[in-house]
Amino acid sequence: MKQTELSAKIKEASQYFGKEYLTLKQFASFLNKSDSATSSLVFKYWDKWSIACSESGVECGPSDSTLLIPNFGKSKEECLEEIKRVAQILDTKNISIEDFKRHSKIGPEAIIRKFKSWEEPLKILGLEPGKSFHKTIETEELANEFLEVTKNLGQIPTLRQMANRGKFSKGLYEKKFKNYVSLKAKLSEYILSQHLCDDFVLLKLFEKEAQNVKSESINAEIRPHYEGKTLNFRHFAYSPTYENEVVSIFSAVAGELGFEIITIRDAFPDCKARRKSQNFRDRMKDCLIEFEFRSSDFVKHKHPINGCDLIICWEHDWIDCPIEVINLKKEITKLPGWK
Repeated sequence: MKQTELSAKIKEASQYFGKEYLTLKQFASFLNKSDSATSSLVFKYWDKWSIACSESGVECGPSDSTLLIPNFGKSKEECLEEIKRVAQILDTKNISIEDFKRHSKIGPEAIIRKFKSWEEPLKILGLEPGKSFHKTIETEELANEFLEVTKNLGQIPTLRQMANRGKFSKGLYEKKFKNYVSLKAKLSEYILSQHLCDDFVLLKLFEKEAQNVKSESINAEIRPHYEGKTLNFRHFAYSPTYENEVVSIFSAVAGELGFEIITIRDAFPDCKARRKSQNFRDRMKDCLIEFEFRSSDFVKHKHPINGCDLIICWEHDWIDCPIEVINLKKEITKLPGWK
């Protein structure tokens, strides 16, 4: 259905119900579609229901709290049925977390808690994660997409506008450069430096956004270093208080623990290493490692269970962890230099 046709339907629905305002739920019943399917149709062209109504000459109705259903008490079977329903609505085998949020009344967090990962229930149903799931998106690709959306709108897009009109999920746009404000600034700076745009009006918009990169560095808060409990292990005076310090200590003792570090980065999984096999003295095998201050942070950060081989942490508080864990606090007590 085209935007003009949908707009006419909204007006027709308003006349049908004969009320001062029209809710999204009423419009869904008028179309004989589910609420989520109607939302998908509306948000294809507009960023808000109120905007759709305004452009159709209709008064927007209040939010309908009856559409919100708690996540508590959902069984695995109910979760699988809901994923299957969303897949049928979208007519695709690739279901991203953001797409699921947009079309489901069950939060994806509830499903991840049940299955320990987003990928597991999809695998059971013969589906796959969204195409951007754990995919490394190059800045050039995002910049070109950001430029196209800006051209279409005639203004710098909001996060929702990028998610609705772009190829990737809202979460990816938020996290690529820490937050969406930083993303807009960095992409604007890239567009200017690579001369990707020659429209004078758009160039002014990008120049204004790019200023946020400079102001961010100038006004950045210099945070103090926090100290943990006294450790006095070799050249480490204090115990770690955050993840980066766990990485530092592991790097210093990796060889003694049987590891060779290949790469360390700030994306999941954090480290690629080679690990000495327990059965064969001189044989090494590849090992993907995720560093955490507490092992339970792995769940808080919503990492996939099958995305790494090992968690290295300082505090091991995840009792039923399905992944092997090395508690660095205990391991260093077995090494020379421990007092």
